[in-house]
Amino acid sequence: MLKQIDISYNPFVPLMKILIDGSEIDDFSQLISYINEPIWEIKNKFFDILYSEAGTEYIVNFEGTKFDAAIFEVFGNESKYCKKINVNVLRDKLTSQKRMIALNQYIKNKNINVEKQYINCLFVLNDITEKYKEQLEDIEIQNIFCKFNYDFSDYNKVSLENKIRKADYVFLITEDEEFIQDNILEKYNETNIIAFVLKKGDSSVKKEKNILLHYVKNDLISDIFEFTLDGILPYVLGRCIENLGEQWKYKQELQRVTSIGGTLIYKGKKCIELGKSIQIVVEDEYGKDITRDLKYKVVDTRVASCQSLTILGNMPGKTKLEIYRRGEKKVTLIEDIEVISVNRVEKIILDNDYIEMGIGDRYTMKHHVYPEDADNIESCKWLSTDKNIVSIDMNGNILAKKSGQCEVICIIGNVSSKCGCIIKPYLDKILVNNLDVEKIVLESCSEFELEISLEPEDAIDNNIKITSLDYDIVNVIGRKLIGKNTGTTQIKISNGSVEEFITVKVVKKKNKFFNKLFNK
Repeated sequence: MLKQIDISYNPFVPLMKILIDGSEIDDFSQLISYINEPIWEIKNKFFDILYSEAGTEYIVNFEGTKFDAAIFEVFGNESKYCKKINVNVLRDKLTSQKRMIALNQYIKNKNINVEKQYINCLFVLNDITEKYKEQLEDIEIQNIFCKFNYDFSDYNKVSLENKIRKADYVFLITEDEEFIQDNILEKYNETNIIAFVLKKGDSSVKKEKNILLHYVKNDLISDIFEFTLDGILPYVLGRCIENLGEQWKYKQELQRVTSIGGTLIYKGKKCIELGKSIQIVVEDEYGKDITRDLKYKVVDTRVASCQSLTILGNMPGKTKLEIYRRGEKKVTLIEDIEVISVNRVEKIILDNDYIEMGIGDRYTMKHHVYPEDADNIESCKWLSTDKNIVSIDMNGNILAKKSGQCEVICIIGNVSSKCGCIIKPYLDKILVNNLDVEKIVLESCSEFELEISLEPEDAIDNNIKITSLDYDIVNVIGRKLIGKNTGTTQIKISNGSVEEFITVKVVKKKNKFFNKLFNK
């Protein structure tokens, strides 16, 4: 049965991630020697070792840049053990040239001292391709951290007995693949040889006599420049960042320079309260949550520890969270984590559990906390569950705005306390419903009960008081008026702010026998 081998390659580190049927290779695997090499330097032996590790023939699922995917297919298709190669080209916003510019600018801005890398390249020409020499001399790639040096050689003048000095890379410029001889690797010290073939081929790249052939599709100079940027510069860039030191190389800006398929962006909290935990959240640069696709490690487990996708604060102090892509042994991103000991508010007591207010009223809500010396008292926040009924500012000042019911809530940290609010309108009118005349006429010792209604009925100040301006004439008991002595006075109905007056006249009580006798 064919095994599944997943290979993900990042040329900017460089780093190759290899999973065989979902399992990582161990530290003693022969494949370890290949994981940090430029992909186009891979030879047939790599695929033989894959067979040895897998124990059977296999299918390779390769993930990487467009440039690397094309080259990997060339080598894999020649292996008798690799039965199929599936390629996934990772999308990326940054070209190699933009990465080079970004790294160059970062080194300048941070005033970092770097040792410049010199990459020696040799152009090998023959009688036919000699005409390109002047154009090739104009190629220039250099910046703060690297410089490409170019030299030239006549292929016909170099023999096995007269080997040239070894170059880092040899660019063999030829009109067709027949120019490549069997002894070319030995002739050029078995260095990295790339043949640029001027004749159009049936593919952009292939391998001939263990040499990578690149068929020129546009013009020679552009293709060499692009090959240098996509095939050599990423490796140089990665070595430069590796040499910057621990204090620089895991910074977010540099992580973007060396990542493909999206930068890792840590979105979780970095400060943990002692004994509590925070959630790990990581997104790629496109906003996709990739938290579950990564592995995590806390450097100092005395301070904090990883539990699934959370970090638990064990003791006060600082440590670092290392974030790894699955299958990779090199850390991808490092974040600072701090555990702090806190004295937080545990309880909030408001001076009221319930208040009743009239529209337009103002009230300042007071609160008390436990413990009194808590260190997060100043983070007190107030809110209203319905701002149309009641508004409250950050000092606890309440304004009643509209009839209704809601709550005001005091929040400090993760502790809260609430107070119920009932808002009512103020009294507008007092109506006496059983008064048909301008004044009430009572006989002495007779009674009259007032029928009173209030507008609005639910007024907050609906406690009314009925009084007589002259109790010798009219006495008041509840809502009853009792005539006493003849005379005229007024009855006052009031809640303290709204008043209504009624005139009452008391007349002498008639003798019923006398009236009956005289038919009166």
